[in-house]
Amino acid sequence: MKKTLVALAALAATGAFAQVTITGEFVLGYSTYTKGGATAADNSGMGVDTSRIYFNAIEDLGSGMKVDALMTIGGLDRSGESGDGTAGGKNAFLRLTTEAGVLTLASTKPGDLSSGIAAVGASYYQFDKLDIVPNNDGLFYKRPNRDWASFAMPLGPVNLSITHLEPGADGLGIGAAGGNKQRTTALQAGYKSGAIVANIYYGTFDNRDTTQATVKDQLRLEGAYDFGMLKAGLGYQVTNMDGALGAKDTQTLLGLSAPLGALKVGANWGTRKADDFTTANTNGTRSGYILGATYSLSKRTSLIANYARWDAASTGQTIGKTSTLNPANPSTSTALLISHTF
Repeated sequence: MKKTLVALAALAATGAFAQVTITGEFVLGYSTYTKGGATAADNSGMGVDTSRIYFNAIEDLGSGMKVDALMTIGGLDRSGESGDGTAGGKNAFLRLTTEAGVLTLASTKPGDLSSGIAAVGASYYQFDKLDIVPNNDGLFYKRPNRDWASFAMPLGPVNLSITHLEPGADGLGIGAAGGNKQRTTALQAGYKSGAIVANIYYGTFDNRDTTQATVKDQLRLEGAYDFGMLKAGLGYQVTNMDGALGAKDTQTLLGLSAPLGALKVGANWGTRKADDFTTANTNGTRSGYILGATYSLSKRTSLIANYARWDAASTGQTIGKTSTLNPANPSTSTALLISHTF
């Protein structure tokens, strides 16, 4: 149940209500993980997966304008997302809505294929969360935290936006300081009408050089359709690198989900192809899938089961050429969770 607080001080000063809602999410359970490839490893155990409190404030400014803000605190437990029980800041934004468009300032993990429109299948665990040990054992790269600003203009079912993203989320004035950190300028067009949702994203990067350590640009296409008894999503993303070899990273994702009363089942299948990188053990094609089921005990409490399998990184790849990684020794993950929101 949402707890709503009325800011009486704001009411006395302006005559308008400032409303704050406090909600939360708490997920605990058991998981096992087996790392495949040349250096196998296993771990399993119980613990807290997610513990977060969300503060959302909305103020009506009149004349068709409003401001809403989100602040998130995570790790409010002994084990916690932080690993040591320390509470820390998570996703946050400040959004100004006007008749001309929506201005957003934020510090979040922006979406990608593993967390966006295409990932309609097995909920909760996505491919970007599988990189849980060193040596990049995940199928897709993990999403980094970013500070960003955007301006969006709704045009009927179409939403156009321009976004500037800075690497990391280091605080005011840090920007792209240090090393070859890259900032991104992105153009995006989203479409939503009835059962159809789609998005086109194109971003260019600064601080580029002639090595393959920097990114040139990125294109992402996503779409989903709700058939009623089945929901399907499809995504494609290609990241082009700088350098003479023209290295690129191509990712695809297919998601399917079906509601069966209180039970929802789904699957995500993804593939990642790395071409012409000069880094050893990088080139090749890898794939993986996630199967999941969520049973809703109520609107706020659910039981979640997930199984994931993906090709592990291997050795002996030819530098500068494309080759297929050996999937004979895959990595796997299983999770059994209880989720409660309030």
